[in-house]
Amino acid sequence: ELLRRGWRVIAIDSEPVALERLRARSDLPAGAQFDLRGAPFEEADWGTVELVNASFTLPFCPPAAFPALWRKIERSIAARGRFAGQLCGPRDSWAERGMDDRPITFHDEAAARALFANYTIELFEVEETDSVTPRGEAKHWHLFHVVAQKR
Repeated sequence: ELLRRGWRVIAIDSEPVALERLRARSDLPAGAQFDLRGAPFEEADWGTVELVNASFTLPFCPPAAFPALWRKIERSIAARGRFAGQLCGPRDSWAERGMDDRPITFHDEAAARALFANYTIELFEVEETDSVTPRGEAKHWHLFHVVAQKR
């Protein structure tokens, strides 16, 4: 949608297949300005931006690397720019068993809200539900959906 509205988009994903799928989409508008970058989010550089949309990415940053990634996100968002994304809560089933032996970052609600001390929170929705992953595996989700504008 951002591309259709004329935004320049930087898409970052550590999975090459995800970037190839994006590149191959038939519904991309002619002249779309997007830059595909293959890297883990915590290693990528994207400069100053109006919006960081971290949809379901931040939990996959290793816990030891999360503080530095969050500082990078905060520095990169222009004044009055926005953050949109999700954080995993401690009752998420991955907190108990992990995901494919990868470390996952979790925040309780107070810690999640504290990340946005320099923002006006426009949406902070707590989701706790049983469903399935995109891989079809049963999962208990405990998520914080956040949209916030930097002051």
